Amino acid sequence: MLAVVSSASVAQPDQTRPVPSVGEVGAIAAVKTADGRTVCERCSIAATIRTRTRGLLGRDDLPAGTGIWIRPTNSIHMFFMRFAIDAVFLDRDDTVLRVVPELRPWRMASCRRARSVIELRAGECERRGVQVGDRLLAVPAEERDPGA
Repeated sequence: MLAVVSSASVAQPDQTRPVPSVGEVGAIAAVKTADGRTVCERCSIAATIRTRTRGLLGRDDLPAGTGIWIRPTNSIHMFFMRFAIDAVFLDRDDTVLRVVPELRPWRMASCRRARSVIELRAGECERRGVQVGDRLLAVPAEERDPGA
């Protein structure tokens, strides 16, 4: 019997926990730049039709340090949204192609060569220094202490 295992979900020797693969339901990862700057501490991976369609709909806000990585996509809409976001469009190598700050409800944004987009709380890109050309990496999210 042959088992197929995604290398993205297998722990590497220098990792304590595996990085979630894009297809895992409810997968959470941290997102950092290649030079180690944190972009998002807890980023939900939306890689199924259901999770991509749902996105951030129904939420009242997006707490600082959280976001959603929608893949594959090259465009997003803000129809029925209640708050503004920052949108970070990435190419196939997860390099930032475009940053759309403060994208307000009832607007749309796209980027021709993009393969995915990360949606963050409005103002996070400026606060964390995210800019075109940054290469982003998914790393294991830090565990939160439920008693804290």
